[in-house]
Amino acid sequence: MPLCATSVIAQTDGLQSTTVGDEIVILNLASNNYIGLNDVGRRIWSILESPHRVDDLIKLLTEAFRGDPEVIAAEVMTFITELERDGIIHVVED
Repeated sequence: MPLCATSVIAQTDGLQSTTVGDEIVILNLASNNYIGLNDVGRRIWSILESPHRVDDLIKLLTEAFRGDPEVIAAEVMTFITELERDGIIHVVED
């Protein structure tokens, strides 16, 4: 089921992560892949240490970065959909 505004998402348990320069690199041993997160990705990763609704995540990021809410929402949805597909985050509740 695709992510929606009311989906509650969080970091997937058991992932390894480390800081490399300005990025966080996250290793998913179950799928044997990794991803590097920049400044905004790091903020999302930090927020998702605890479960959050997608719309609340978008609101937090819109307030923090003060950009166009529609653009931020679209970019966050694209990004978290990729993270879910890669097993980096998961849906806790729909």
